[in-house]
Amino acid sequence: MIHRSFSDRLQRFAAAVFVLLALSGASSSRAQVAPRVAVAVDEAKLITLKGHLAPQLKTATDLGALPVSQPAGRMMLVLQRSVEQEASLRSFLDEAHRPGSPTYHQWLTPATFGAQYGVADSDLQQIAGWLQ
Repeated sequence: MIHRSFSDRLQRFAAAVFVLLALSGASSSRAQVAPRVAVAVDEAKLITLKGHLAPQLKTATDLGALPVSQPAGRMMLVLQRSVEQEASLRSFLDEAHRPGSPTYHQWLTPATFGAQYGVADSDLQQIAGWLQ
């Protein structure tokens, strides 16, 4: 049981490393991924998600808007894979860790990972444009 738990943690860790490597890969690697942002952001339809505040901000005091020239500092944006990408990734990881599988320990390069499981360039451009 302990071995299986360690194996599960190792598999999750490997997936996290793949994601980080994919995000740092060449932007052309994402060209094969289908775009999922279908329309421009409509400011009138934005919602605030309750309970999604960094712990250090829960006791902070809001001092109002900052000047436009103020750098944002740190921002974290989490993008979710499509259902199809997630299923494909789980299948790949299962096969890559199964001895006897034709793809056993056949790891992907960051560029290949990004092409298969990353975000489309057009989606990143739309998101970046809206954030700017």
